[in-house]
Amino acid sequence: VTVNKASAKVGFSNPIVFDYLGDGSTTLILDGCTVSLSHLKVVGHPEALVSINSNNVVSVSGLNAGNYTLSVEAIPDANHRSVSATLPITVNKIDSDIIFIEDYISFKYSESGSTAIVLDSCKVSTMNIEGNSVKPVLKGNVISVSGLPVGKYRLKVTTQPVNGNYNSVVRSIPVVVSKNTAKI
Repeated sequence: VTVNKASAKVGFSNPIVFDYLGDGSTTLILDGCTVSLSHLKVVGHPEALVSINSNNVVSVSGLNAGNYTLSVEAIPDANHRSVSATLPITVNKIDSDIIFIEDYISFKYSESGSTAIVLDSCKVSTMNIEGNSVKPVLKGNVISVSGLPVGKYRLKVTTQPVNGNYNSVVRSIPVVVSKNTAKI
C-alpha cells in the first residue's frame, strides 16, 4: 500500500484592496501547512511592508497606487506536499485637495477679492469663474478675482496631482460682487 502526500492548501479570505498611504489585509486559510513572514512577499516590490500575525492575518502597506501580487509559499507538514499561491493586491489612488482659507470671496464692483489656498499633493491646473470669461489670478498661494459685474458667481479650481498616487479634484466657492457706492 502506497500513501501519497496530499497537496497542502492555501486560501485567502479576501483580495487585498486599500488606498495609497493606507494598508490592507487578508486572512490566510491553511490546510496541511503553515506560513512564516519569510515566505510572504509582494512580487517585484521589496519596498512593500508585509506582516503576519498569530491568527494568519497578512497585512501589506508601503506601496504606490497600482496593482500587485502577493506570493505565499507554504511550509507543508509531514503529510502534505509544498504549495504556493498568489493573491492580487490593489492600491487605489487618493484625492489631492485644495483648501480655500475663506468660505467665499466678496468684494464691491470695480474692486477685487481674494482667498488664500492650501494645496495638498497637487498644484492648480485650471481656474475659472463659472459662466463668465473673467480669469482669476494665482500668485503664490492667493487666488484673486476682479473685473466682474455685480452678481453671484462660483470660482472653480481643478487640481493637478503631483504624482500618480493622487486623483485630480474640482473644488469651488461662491464669489459675490456687490454694488459700489457712487461718488460725486
